[in-house]
Amino acid sequence: MHCRRDHGWIALATVGTLSFVAVSGCSKEEPPPFPDHLEGYLTESPNQGFKLYVEAANAAERDAAELIGRVNWTPDRKRAAIQAATKAIALLDSAHQTEFEFVYSPTSPLTPQAERRGWRFIGRTLVWRIDDAIRANDFKAAVDDFERVVIFGTNLSGGDGIDANLGFSLIREARDLIWAAFPLLPPDLLRRTHSVVMKALTNAPGPHVTLRHDQAAMLKAVASIQEAYLAGDLKPFRKALAEPAAPAFDFLDELRKKPASEQVAYFERFAREANEEANALIRQASLSPHLWQPHEDPKGSRPWFRLANNYFRNGRLFLKEWALHQAQMRLLAVDAALLARVKERQELPADLSGIRDWARTDPYSGRDFVYVPQGSDYRLYSVGEDRKDDFGDKKADLVPPWK
Repeated sequence: MHCRRDHGWIALATVGTLSFVAVSGCSKEEPPPFPDHLEGYLTESPNQGFKLYVEAANAAERDAAELIGRVNWTPDRKRAAIQAATKAIALLDSAHQTEFEFVYSPTSPLTPQAERRGWRFIGRTLVWRIDDAIRANDFKAAVDDFERVVIFGTNLSGGDGIDANLGFSLIREARDLIWAAFPLLPPDLLRRTHSVVMKALTNAPGPHVTLRHDQAAMLKAVASIQEAYLAGDLKPFRKALAEPAAPAFDFLDELRKKPASEQVAYFERFAREANEEANALIRQASLSPHLWQPHEDPKGSRPWFRLANNYFRNGRLFLKEWALHQAQMRLLAVDAALLARVKERQELPADLSGIRDWARTDPYSGRDFVYVPQGSDYRLYSVGEDRKDDFGDKKADLVPPWK
């Protein structure tokens, strides 16, 4: 009798007969395939607005090549940077006249999105322009650029967590300047500021959009590490994450000696944690921030946890920044509307019911912002991230900076 392997079947030759019997032990088991972690992921369709954003980033890189990477800025270099950003800002204006949707495509964490540096530079120059305009008492120009930054930063929040946090940080810098200058702004510019913020909050992508993109970024990180593992070259990741992550890579080196099924299972579980992280954050984002519970790390054996700590945490930071952004922008919009009435010598309302319910809602309490009219003045504040009313204490609550 002889044994012939033939697609999981064995041929048994006996005297005068030939019979086939189905067996499993004679065939050599094929190793399980490593998963495609981004299988089925679809990138948004191209649109003119996003194309212009990419062109603007490229223009900044080209026209400000000697400045864009700087960390320290003298007044002369700021002026040079503002001049160098002229074409990029014009492209931004063109983008804001057309349809826009962030076209997100996940990239390896070792090669982050190339446009971010240009976008950061453009936003920085706009913030400097706002500062210059306020110092020159050109408040219309300051509000014009504030509107540019608000639209720009809001559009960037449609990317992943890193893009969104870049957008929020640019808006925060511009908002701090405009808000502090509220006592100098005439009623018409205060009302325009109110409208700019209300429109941006209404048109902003929901947090679930950003979190889904962040999920793709996490899975791309898993896929990139898996690709480097299969290629036998994890050195670039070792170098990028440095000594604290060394045990995670030592584990992967030892994993090569294990059966293929264990190697595949490692990356499947690694990716599963990325999906669980994203889905948990998306469920959290469906609730008002005042209902959020602390987000805990998974339990049990997680030999990749050092990698997860580097590549799976942008969504958590984004959601925290999103809640703060909502609180500050809503508060600014309400403050602008109230102060415009004061400057026009109108009677202040008894409560905030004249403002849209979502816009007057403090994300940290789930109720209206604290508002107390006081003759021709008023107190207004958010209870802040600790969700406790400290009666307008600037160290704990969110209070208009000009107050």
